[in-house]
Amino acid sequence: MKWIVYETKNEVNGMIYVGCHKMKKKWKFDKYSGSGVALKIDKEKYGIDKFTMRILFEFDNADDAIAKEAEIVDVEFVKRNDTYNKRPGGVGYFLHTEETKLKCGRGYTSLKGERNGMYGNGHLVSGERNGNYGVKHTDEWRENHSIMMKNKPPFSEEHIKNLKISRAKYKGDYVKNRKWMNNGGITKMIKPDEIEDYISNGWILGRKIEI
Repeated sequence: MKWIVYETKNEVNGMIYVGCHKMKKKWKFDKYSGSGVALKIDKEKYGIDKFTMRILFEFDNADDAIAKEAEIVDVEFVKRNDTYNKRPGGVGYFLHTEETKLKCGRGYTSLKGERNGMYGNGHLVSGERNGNYGVKHTDEWRENHSIMMKNKPPFSEEHIKNLKISRAKYKGDYVKNRKWMNNGGITKMIKPDEIEDYISNGWILGRKIEI
């Protein structure tokens, strides 16, 4: 699997976004352009055709790609007025192993209590048993985080207005004509054209609520 560090540029105002991405097709860039909130707003405002995407670096593994993103998108990069990035790069990535992927599968979500692989771990572990117990951020991390939060210009009123509009539109479009369905363990909303397929696989209409 190939990983890339890419740049998305708004050709109207010159704003750029640099990110890290795992390519779905080994030798073809799938035109993924980033998911930052400010970037999404401007995509809706100007249209995706006003943005250009290019690959800056290619890697054969995630670690090198994430490290390169962190090298480029540092605190100074985030503070610039011509970037969409809101935080330094190289953070926020969690790479699942094949085992964790299996445990996160649909069948596993129905397991409860001691049969669940997360039983006694994660949010159920507290105090000294928690892996993060006693962990403290370094002074350098605190300083960089403080600088990032204080110096990044806030969204303009127009950005905030557009964000509210896009959220309301998305919520309306998402739930429109969808139906609640469940298979005895999982409950979710299904698009109208997928209902028959779900019924054929044993799903029924309605929500399953545990009391």
